[in-house]
Amino acid sequence: MSILGWLRGRFSSRDQANWQYRRGLIRAKAGRTVAAMQDYSDVIEASEVDPNVRAMARYNRALLLWSSGDEAEAIKDLNQVLEESGASEQVKTEARRKLLRISRTTERAEQGPQQ
Repeated sequence: MSILGWLRGRFSSRDQANWQYRRGLIRAKAGRTVAAMQDYSDVIEASEVDPNVRAMARYNRALLLWSSGDEAEAIKDLNQVLEESGASEQVKTEARRKLLRISRTTERAEQGPQQ
């Protein structure tokens, strides 16, 4: 067993989820979007995780999904952030803002080029 595996085994499930969330942030910043999305997905699916951390992971995954062109899944994640009962108002506000930007972008694309 590697030292990292051993250390992870020493943390509670909640600590592990927080650790994975932070690792997802680092991976996303480094451009490792697939690995970051997996970290965020693991946090979202974890049984013992702070609801606000889950909401932040879902929000960040939505950003990665949107940037990769998966608008439908991004919107789904953002709407689920709004439904997360333990999410902070700040995270919910950012989700609302992103949904509004997506809506505006989609409307402009549907209208076509302006003359």
